[in-house]
Amino acid sequence: MVFLLVAAWFWRQGASPYGVVFGVAWALWTLLAPPWRVRLLDDAIAIDYLGRGRKIAYRDIVAVRLEDRKAIRDKETTGGVATAIIETTHGGTIQLAGFKDGSLALFTALDDAWKRGGPPK
Repeated sequence: MVFLLVAAWFWRQGASPYGVVFGVAWALWTLLAPPWRVRLLDDAIAIDYLGRGRKIAYRDIVAVRLEDRKAIRDKETTGGVATAIIETTHGGTIQLAGFKDGSLALFTALDDAWKRGGPPK
């Protein structure tokens, strides 16, 4: 949002309209980018996106699953990517894929933390 406001200000000051295009592109990229970090807190799972974050309380999680998603392409293979999926009581799902240590490790950590009600002590 800040990038959009700065771009509009530059354009209003007589700068190139490419500033607005850049601001809109940056804002969309920030909103649509996949999560870059997942943290296991004492009472919730924190999912960090570019410019924003989200916390999901353990009590709001219905299930944690691991699925092979064909829509998410992997650079090394022609198949899909294993994706950790969190289902919430509000009916939403959060898809987490493409993490450094792998989706299986992420799924195992999320599933253990959810069943335990928090990260290992």
